[in-house]
Amino acid sequence: MRGLTRKNNTVDVIVIGGGPVGAYFAGQMGSRGYSVHVFEKRKRDHVRKELGYIHFDVPCYGELSLPRPFADSRILKGTFTENWQIPLSEELKFQVPCRTDILSMNGFSQWVARHAESSGNVVFHYEAPFIRPIIGGSRVVGAEIEGCGNVYGGIVADCTGRDAVVRNSLPPECGVSPLSARPLRTFTLHMEQWRCRGTFPRGSNTYVCYKGFANQVGPSDILVGLSTFGDLAHTRDVHREFAARHLAGVEHRVASVYTGTVPFDFPPASLVGDGFVSLGDAAFQNKPFNGEGIASGMEAARIAAPVIAEALRGGPVMRRHLWHYNAAYFRGIGAGFAKLRGICETLVDLSPREFDWLYRMKFITRKDMMAMWLKQKSVKGPLEIIRMTLNGLRNREIFKKLIDAFRLGASLGSLYRIYPLLPAKIGGWEFRLDAILQRHGITIQKTDAVS
Repeated sequence: MRGLTRKNNTVDVIVIGGGPVGAYFAGQMGSRGYSVHVFEKRKRDHVRKELGYIHFDVPCYGELSLPRPFADSRILKGTFTENWQIPLSEELKFQVPCRTDILSMNGFSQWVARHAESSGNVVFHYEAPFIRPIIGGSRVVGAEIEGCGNVYGGIVADCTGRDAVVRNSLPPECGVSPLSARPLRTFTLHMEQWRCRGTFPRGSNTYVCYKGFANQVGPSDILVGLSTFGDLAHTRDVHREFAARHLAGVEHRVASVYTGTVPFDFPPASLVGDGFVSLGDAAFQNKPFNGEGIASGMEAARIAAPVIAEALRGGPVMRRHLWHYNAAYFRGIGAGFAKLRGICETLVDLSPREFDWLYRMKFITRKDMMAMWLKQKSVKGPLEIIRMTLNGLRNREIFKKLIDAFRLGASLGSLYRIYPLLPAKIGGWEFRLDAILQRHGITIQKTDAVS
């Protein structure tokens, strides 16, 4: 097996899943001098190809120390400097200034993989499916890989996406709880690439009440997409309704169709175990207001890498050595995401007309969207709260949902900012989390006992 020349096929880091987050994490560890092997079940040219295109905010390249593929038209399909936000009441539309690239999903995956390989310490194995974990006591010590046999490593990283294949294969003695999305908390995405004639929406356009978009991906092509919490048939029905409402006058033919699913749920209370770490969609680390998990998953990998590097230097990697990743993630961007996720918990269930009412009554404004889009924050001052209260009297049912959403968001944000610094404290913290969620009719799986 190429690159596995150490005794007993042993390397420093095993990464299961070769998508953008797995590839980025591999590069982070490889640049620190560790031998990293990435195992991906699909062919290189098929990795995440089913999603077609993704959005990637331009500032993220610098924040992640990742080169931008601006010279490769096979990857970069366009760049938008502003994003139109369009409610049902189109006269209320406004722009959010945010430079965003439209990228080929598979092309970007390969781009990040090549960047990781440039360290000289990272090897990718395609068409190499994960079969099972190899366990020693309570520690994950390796993985059995189809066509490669048993591979041993200092740590195994689960980057397999929303199915969390590695995490969900671990036996109880590992003390790592399984992870699955709650019913009706997984977005189903349906996208159509339209080849247009005549007039069509140019640039980037988000039709917020439908969770839909129409983004230009070529001289005469737009990508028309939408997500719902229903199955694919339901999502297609709503997609037709959305297109009829906002894009009825666009002459086109459908050139390609892309579908996929994205988790929209709370992450597990712990991201680590003995010899184990989970990243990206395999840890539900996606942005709560738009479901996009690549940049946020990469940011989590950037936080985790130095913690893991230090743990590897100290001998067998145990949960206690990795706990700082938990604390750094959840007390930082995880707290912001938790606050927004709490707010979105109610808002995402609103109908398009209910959502539009929030815009007309100025419950949601350009200022709010800019704060959420650019800073992952919710900004409401005292005057805004008073105005919201007065406007809320016009529709008490929606107003109650909104107030509950902000209360949940505030409670979650505050709790995550005091995430325990020691594993022994996680039980009490989880008890408080469970109490907050139960008050709002939400239950999630709990972390197994932590030693």
